[in-house]
Amino acid sequence: MDSLLAPWRNRPVRIASRLSPQEALRRIEGGIGSGSGVHTISGWVTGDEVRLVARRPFRNSWRPILRARVVATPGGCELVGSIGTHPAVKVFMTVWLCFAGLLAVLGAVFGTGSERLVALPPFLMIAFGLALNYFGHSLGRHDARALIKWLGRRLSAVRVDFS
Repeated sequence: MDSLLAPWRNRPVRIASRLSPQEALRRIEGGIGSGSGVHTISGWVTGDEVRLVARRPFRNSWRPILRARVVATPGGCELVGSIGTHPAVKVFMTVWLCFAGLLAVLGAVFGTGSERLVALPPFLMIAFGLALNYFGHSLGRHDARALIKWLGRRLSAVRVDFS
């Protein structure tokens, strides 16, 4: 069940570096468009805020997106933020599953005899929605690791906390 709910959760990210905040932001911005392996890093840096994604050759709406800030620390800086599925995907899947659930309940409660079969398509919609969510999120799990690894290299990280 935990893996079915994973796309709705953001995971915290904290990367410590000895670089100054300005140098860290410059390195991140300078690396956008590069990547490693099959991943290309895209996104933008605005002020002290960073938004990045690790793209693959195929489209995945569930790909993880990093939203973070670079903050000064006594020994350099830290990138502090979270990584998770785009909010529009979360809203769409929530509406899809709630709508299908409502149709299933209405069909099961108000249907009589063979009319209860009306509840079957909504249950199939729920199963399809959960499967789509699970597989879409699973396809993106390596993207999150690639993005964190890329950031660790770009920032010459001394510590990476990513759960």
